Amino acid sequence: MANASDPTSVPPERKVYANRTLNLRSIAAVGYDMDYTLIHYRVDHWERQAYGHIRRHLLDDGWPVAYLEFEPDLVTRGLVIDTELGNIV
Repeated sequence: MANASDPTSVPPERKVYANRTLNLRSIAAVGYDMDYTLIHYRVDHWERQAYGHIRRHLLDDGWPVAYLEFEPDLVTRGLVIDTELGNIV
Protein backbone atom coordinates (compact mmCIF):
# COMPACT_ATOMS: atom_id res chain seq x y z
CA MET A 1 0.00 0.00 0.00
CA ALA A 2 1.21 3.53 -0.79
CA ASN A 3 2.48 5.73 2.02
CA ALA A 4 0.50 9.03 1.95
CA SER A 5 3.45 11.03 3.30
CA ASP A 6 5.78 9.80 0.52
CA PRO A 7 4.81 11.32 -2.87
CA THR A 8 7.07 8.86 -4.71
CA SER A 9 4.92 5.96 -3.54
CA VAL A 10 1.79 7.11 -5.41
CA PRO A 11 0.70 4.44 -7.89
CA PRO A 12 1.06 5.54 -11.56
CA GLU A 13 -2.71 5.41 -12.16
CA ARG A 14 -3.23 8.02 -9.38
CA LYS A 15 -0.57 10.50 -10.59
CA VAL A 16 -1.28 13.69 -12.54
CA TYR A 17 0.79 14.27 -15.66
CA ALA A 18 1.29 17.40 -17.78
CA ASN A 19 2.81 17.64 -21.23
CA ARG A 20 3.89 21.29 -21.19
CA THR A 21 5.10 24.08 -18.93
CA LEU A 22 2.55 26.69 -17.86
CA ASN A 23 3.78 30.26 -17.45
CA LEU A 24 1.78 31.67 -14.50
CA ARG A 25 2.92 35.29 -14.94
CA SER A 26 -0.08 36.18 -17.08
CA ILE A 27 -2.66 34.21 -15.02
CA ALA A 28 -5.18 36.54 -13.33
CA ALA A 29 -7.39 33.89 -11.70
CA VAL A 30 -7.13 30.25 -10.70
CA GLY A 31 -10.04 27.83 -10.60
CA TYR A 32 -10.26 24.66 -8.55
CA ASP A 33 -11.53 21.29 -9.64
CA MET A 34 -14.23 20.69 -7.04
CA ASP A 35 -16.08 18.01 -9.01
CA TYR A 36 -13.68 15.28 -7.80
CA THR A 37 -12.36 14.34 -11.24
CA LEU A 38 -8.71 14.83 -10.28
CA ILE A 39 -8.50 14.34 -6.53
CA HIS A 40 -10.79 13.74 -3.57
CA TYR A 41 -11.35 16.73 -1.29
CA ARG A 42 -12.34 17.15 2.33
CA VAL A 43 -15.03 19.62 1.26
CA ASP A 44 -15.97 20.70 4.79
CA HIS A 45 -12.37 21.56 5.61
CA TRP A 46 -11.78 23.22 2.24
CA GLU A 47 -14.89 25.40 2.46
CA ARG A 48 -14.17 26.44 6.07
CA GLN A 49 -10.62 27.48 5.15
CA ALA A 50 -11.75 29.36 2.03
CA TYR A 51 -14.46 31.16 4.03
CA GLY A 52 -11.99 32.19 6.75
CA HIS A 53 -9.49 33.40 4.17
CA ILE A 54 -11.90 35.65 2.28
CA ARG A 55 -13.50 36.88 5.54
CA ARG A 56 -10.07 38.00 6.82
CA HIS A 57 -9.39 39.86 3.57
CA LEU A 58 -12.78 41.54 3.63
CA LEU A 59 -12.23 42.57 7.27
CA ASP A 60 -8.81 44.00 6.38
CA ASP A 61 -10.48 46.05 3.64
CA GLY A 62 -13.05 47.45 6.08
CA TRP A 63 -16.09 45.35 5.13
CA PRO A 64 -18.58 44.78 8.02
CA VAL A 65 -18.28 40.98 8.12
CA ALA A 66 -16.97 40.46 11.67
CA TYR A 67 -20.32 39.04 12.83
CA LEU A 68 -20.55 36.45 10.04
CA GLU A 69 -19.88 32.79 10.87
CA PHE A 70 -19.28 29.84 8.57
CA GLU A 71 -22.38 27.66 8.26
CA PRO A 72 -21.46 24.37 6.54
CA ASP A 73 -25.09 23.31 6.03
CA LEU A 74 -25.84 26.19 3.67
CA VAL A 75 -25.53 25.57 -0.06
CA THR A 76 -22.07 26.43 -1.31
CA ARG A 77 -21.54 27.60 -4.86
CA GLY A 78 -18.92 29.67 -6.62
CA LEU A 79 -18.12 33.26 -5.73
CA VAL A 80 -16.29 35.74 -7.90
CA ILE A 81 -15.08 39.06 -6.54
CA ASP A 82 -14.08 41.69 -9.10
CA THR A 83 -11.44 43.61 -7.17
CA GLU A 84 -11.19 46.34 -9.83
CA LEU A 85 -14.89 47.28 -10.02
CA GLY A 86 -16.14 45.85 -6.71
CA ASN A 87 -18.67 43.46 -8.22
CA ILE A 88 -19.55 40.24 -6.40
CA VAL A 89 -21.12 37.47 -8.49
